Amino acid sequence: MCCGWAGIYNVVHYNEAMEVLNQKMNHIKKVELDIIVTSNPGCYLQMKLGARRVGKAEKIKVVHIVKLLAEAYGIH
Repeated sequence: MCCGWAGIYNVVHYNEAMEVLNQKMNHIKKVELDIIVTSNPGCYLQMKLGARRVGKAEKIKVVHIVKLLAEAYGIH
């Protein structure tokens, strides 16, 4: 599911983008996970917002794939 953060869809169609986020968060609430990884900076922001909105910001780490790889290789 794409909310449109790669372009301006999320700005032009804010309500629809938030509905996509709500759907994503409903899926995430059904599973126990520690981390969400994305390669898109917009998705990163959207997932951070979503985790806060469902009260899981302290429980779920949201990271960009480059940061995850840097951590895996011990590069900080």
